[in-house]
Amino acid sequence: MSTIRDPKIQDLLRVKNYQERGIALIERALQAPTPPELIEWKGQSIYEDNGKYTALALAYVDARFMQNRLDEVCGIFNWQSEVKVEAGLLMIGISIRDPETNDWITKWDTGQDKAQELLDDSGFGGGRGTFSQSFKRACYQWGIARDLYALPKPRCRCKAYRSKKSHKLNFNGWIDLPDERMAESEETGRPHISKVDDPTDHLPAKATTFYAIAYNKMKIDRDSARQALSPFIDKGTGEIDYAKAIIALEKNLPLDERLFTTQEKKREEREKQEGQKNQETQ
Repeated sequence: MSTIRDPKIQDLLRVKNYQERGIALIERALQAPTPPELIEWKGQSIYEDNGKYTALALAYVDARFMQNRLDEVCGIFNWQSEVKVEAGLLMIGISIRDPETNDWITKWDTGQDKAQELLDDSGFGGGRGTFSQSFKRACYQWGIARDLYALPKPRCRCKAYRSKKSHKLNFNGWIDLPDERMAESEETGRPHISKVDDPTDHLPAKATTFYAIAYNKMKIDRDSARQALSPFIDKGTGEIDYAKAIIALEKNLPLDERLFTTQEKKREEREKQEGQKNQETQ
């Protein structure tokens, strides 16, 4: 399965000769957006409230995604990985062959927060997880999956358990997956939802509605849509006020196309009328 959904880049990558692809295309292809259906979500900063748990959902991809992207863009003979230990830190280097000079260009990074002294069966503290994390961070240096850093970090319901030894809360799976994962289709990168084209009183204040309006009505790209969403993300909790974000987005549409805004005004008017009726009956 291709890791790139942009048909223009896919067409350009059909050039078999690596040297003919050129630096500009290779850079553009390495940094192509990560397909939503290949994104996974890990739970972090677990919070307990009356026996119910929530966690911040952080987007990530596994190391195989990085390897497949490198194979797809560079070819299996035009990239390589290296390992070294520097100041007690395991460093992974990803080298890509310059298509113009044929020289190897290497970028290094580590997945460790601090030096580790104890060795395990792999020859270094942290085992395979340390190698995998270091490999992925070196790939971020080349721009692969770097767009994940711009994704919202919603707080979602999850399952968790408390360690008997440390009493620390540990993530044990999602109850509600982040809306971002379900918002876009594999084929088009557009939301599955289509109801925004018809007047309705049932448009939910969710990611699907926001992106449907952004893509289908505003005709803006993915990065612009996320930029429009960013002011409505709570920096403390990671929660997103989609209702306010959608209303702000619809201000750029003609009045007769502001479906969610109209729906909310109708709802407020109904609630106001119901409140007045309740006061009269009392």
